[in-house]
Amino acid sequence: MKNKQRYISVIIIIIIISIVFLLTIGLKLINNEKVSDLIALDNNVVFKNTKGKWKVITEDTELKEYNWNSLYTFVDNVYLGKYNIYYNEELYLFDNNRNPINYNGSLIAFSNKEYKLIDFKTNSITNDKYINEVLNKNDLTNKKLTSSYYINIDIDNDDEKEQLYVVSNKFPIDIVNDNKYFSFVFLVDNEKIKMIYKKIEKTEDSYSGCKPYIKSILDVNNDNKYEVIINCAEYSTNKIHSTIYKYKNNQFENVVSS
Repeated sequence: MKNKQRYISVIIIIIIISIVFLLTIGLKLINNEKVSDLIALDNNVVFKNTKGKWKVITEDTELKEYNWNSLYTFVDNVYLGKYNIYYNEELYLFDNNRNPINYNGSLIAFSNKEYKLIDFKTNSITNDKYINEVLNKNDLTNKKLTSSYYINIDIDNDDEKEQLYVVSNKFPIDIVNDNKYFSFVFLVDNEKIKMIYKKIEKTEDSYSGCKPYIKSILDVNNDNKYEVIINCAEYSTNKIHSTIYKYKNNQFENVVSS
């Protein structure tokens, strides 16, 4: 009888220890497993992928939860190394001995080594039939552009180059006569224009809003189709908004935005 009571006591203790473990360390481990991917940008934005769903993290308190995570880091699309990130109002890099790593340029870092980040160069343009087509379609007569470039890229790996355009008249030196300010990002594929980002506004404040540019181009799910990260920079506050666009079914969709 005493042996039976002893066995029951041992089982109860094991159950209690198991419950305590699950409610403390166990839950933390489970939650860490759910966070499969992180993408960190140098404008204090972290994108987190949990069970296939992307979420943006911008709050300082939550950003700091990912301090000392080891990520694959790239500067100007060139691999820098695997370093630990640390957020304290700005993004910092440290090696495993917690020595600071200095960098100059546009930084992106991610936890998944399977991600494919491509380097690209921009090509300047001033007058182009695709730009004219977009402007005419939107009844825009002012063609003094402050941004106009394109990137050659095989966005869907069909062995044919597409052109990724960025066009804007935001933040001009001289005030625009009709007070119409616009920004477009679009893809030209087989002579067809596929709009990614479009913003037209009429305002007397020529420095309001933000101006887009291509931050990074990468494949995050190994489907051989590239996602595009577009940043949009404000003039007065220096704040930068980030959006991931996915190319799917021959068009772009907004995956997540900061």
